[in-house]
Amino acid sequence: MKTYRRFLILHNRSPFWVSISRSLFLLGIAVWFGSLVFFAAGVAPVNFEIAQAWELTGENPVQPEQPIGYRTIGGALTQESLSRLNTIELIGMIFASLGLFMAWVSKPNRNGWLIAQTLLLATMILLYLIYAFKISGRMHEIQASVLLDFTIEEMSKKPPLHLEFDRLHEQYSTFVSINAFLLFTQIILFCINPLIKPRA
Repeated sequence: MKTYRRFLILHNRSPFWVSISRSLFLLGIAVWFGSLVFFAAGVAPVNFEIAQAWELTGENPVQPEQPIGYRTIGGALTQESLSRLNTIELIGMIFASLGLFMAWVSKPNRNGWLIAQTLLLATMILLYLIYAFKISGRMHEIQASVLLDFTIEEMSKKPPLHLEFDRLHEQYSTFVSINAFLLFTQIILFCINPLIKPRA
């Protein structure tokens, strides 16, 4: 008990703990937000633009029977990038959670702003788990079980599983966009309430 009290005193007064908590949280949020923005604005569009511009053709090594077009190749490149994006998001999530936990350790730091930041982070983690595992997992199942012809653009010509894939893709994009907005909100809230307040 005495050791814990000493830790609280050190935690509240030491500039080191203040700096670590703020740095972890802000680094985590910045990495998470930056990865989403870079993927949406840089990685995904470039994959499809290059595939279309180069008019790439060939045989799908995983599903040779699948028709190959720029959408198929661009989608395959983007899908591989998504797994790495999810890893970067997870790292950012861990950093932000650690920084927030350090702020909750001591009572003087607990206020309405910290509660709002915590609820936002919890919402972001929930959305991440939904789109990174549930939605993405179902999309992988569909691609592994059915040959999706991405050269077909008319909705009326697409089979039911292809339509489900498109719907899941739209949901994925929506959840990611919401998380990006919440991350930006976290940055604004951090400017208002930088977690730990050093005591004189």
